[in-house]
Amino acid sequence: MLKRRAVLSLAAATAACVTAVAPAVASPAGPINNACAGGGYNPNNATDVHVASQETGVGNDTDAVLQMKYGYIGSTLIVWAKIYNASVGDGASLRWSDDRGANYHRCGRPANAGYAYITSGGDQYTLGSNNVNGRWFKACGYDKSSGKIDCTPSSDTWIHF
Repeated sequence: MLKRRAVLSLAAATAACVTAVAPAVASPAGPINNACAGGGYNPNNATDVHVASQETGVGNDTDAVLQMKYGYIGSTLIVWAKIYNASVGDGASLRWSDDRGANYHRCGRPANAGYAYITSGGDQYTLGSNNVNGRWFKACGYDKSSGKIDCTPSSDTWIHF
């Protein structure tokens, strides 16, 4: 039975409605490839930025914060992942799917990397992927010290814009 999650209404100014739904099919064995939809957008150029989903604690790094963010570059809605308060070697990945997570792609930085890893400091973000009708997203963080991956929303849920 398909488990439904609450519909989240985000900033009225964006007129975007975010829906989180558990996938209708079993989880994939792994990603299709490492690629950002639309070739990868630089989220530093985004305007009207919002947090769609957030998780505190990645693996054993209880201070790390993982976010899935969205904003606009021109009229294009883009989605990306950001990890902060984390450690060197930790990383973030944006997963996107056109079939509710039955198959997915991983977007990191650069676009053909599965993760955007922290090389100094404690923050890192992925490139952005464009949203098209029917696309689903989730952000995942990697804790190097434990090898654990945590996602937001939870591992069985994807967000549709």
